[in-house]
Amino acid sequence: MNISFRLALFYGLFFVAGGVMLPFWPVWLEAKGLDKNQIGLALAIPAWMRVVGSLFWLRLAPHYSSYRYLLMTLLVFSLISYVLFSLVDSVTFILIIAAAAAFFYTPILPFTDHLTVRVSQMYKLDYGRIRLWGSIFFMIASMGSGMILKGQNPDWVLYTILMALALPIISIKLIPNITESHMLQGRNSSYELFKNRFFLNFLLVTSLLQGSHAILYVCGTLHWRDHGLSKDVIGLLWAEGVVAEIIVFALGARIFRYFSPLQALLIGGIAAIIRWITYGFTANIEVLVPLQLLHGFTFGLNHLAAMRFLVLYIPDRLAMSGQAIYGGVSTGLMMGVALLAAGSIYEFFQDDGFFIMAIMAVVALGLLALLARQLKRQPLG
Repeated sequence: MNISFRLALFYGLFFVAGGVMLPFWPVWLEAKGLDKNQIGLALAIPAWMRVVGSLFWLRLAPHYSSYRYLLMTLLVFSLISYVLFSLVDSVTFILIIAAAAAFFYTPILPFTDHLTVRVSQMYKLDYGRIRLWGSIFFMIASMGSGMILKGQNPDWVLYTILMALALPIISIKLIPNITESHMLQGRNSSYELFKNRFFLNFLLVTSLLQGSHAILYVCGTLHWRDHGLSKDVIGLLWAEGVVAEIIVFALGARIFRYFSPLQALLIGGIAAIIRWITYGFTANIEVLVPLQLLHGFTFGLNHLAAMRFLVLYIPDRLAMSGQAIYGGVSTGLMMGVALLAAGSIYEFFQDDGFFIMAIMAVVALGLLALLARQLKRQPLG
């Protein structure tokens, strides 16, 4: 079994849980008595814990003999943490467990991404074509869970997630049992990156573009349900967005023959503005179907551009720290702020809340222009 196939399959099995969580975890939280603001907080806390978890496990990584054992630790404790959700009903305890679960669960993807990027460089593999299998399995899980959970007690959302979390654990041997010395160098290199204004601007741009998805992530399923869409249709809408993401991942290598990472971020930002403004005007299914295709740009292309930026502009000795900080800040700290605000924004503005998400993308493009000028004057590294 070649290394590309093994990594692709591991991505796929890991993303099954996400395919259930993203569209239907808010439904379980709502069934436990959380209102939209509390749901936003329940989703924001794990996003913030991504920063703590990523930096903590970054420091601990050199003590592991390989990535396989590091990821196994995180996966097992993630599963144990989610089991604890079945034992509580209090909103307070749900939030505490959400933080504990995220401490273990959220660093898994940044570390897997970093390993895959480095292995792709070593063996001349296409990162996008490996990563797309995570999106394929996410899509299948999203579609399947929408159909399976239709008419079921909301507790089945949690049971399905627990079964999904077991999949990467039993397949951990798919992860190459290697430890490259340069992957685990620079335990204090995070400080060096945090002092770099170019890198900080990059984090702001990617944070705003990813954070602009906040209302969709927190209230998207509930929003569409309230507009009369069924669970299976909602599952299909989530899956459709991932199909577009998969196509972009598959074409990633070709895309970056013609576009730089900053140009790709520009395209993704423009797509985000169009997407969120249109969401603010309508939830008509005839509009949603083609609009969901923009997810390939608003998430897929932006993610590939960020990976490409890290490879081109971050020195090898800072690479693992750069990946962990990007995962912790762009999809963690800033996303957490956006997720926390999303519930209140949607509660107050309803559909118009998507216009605020569009404003975030506009600000990101302004900062992107500044980053382009900064890099032209004095490149990183």
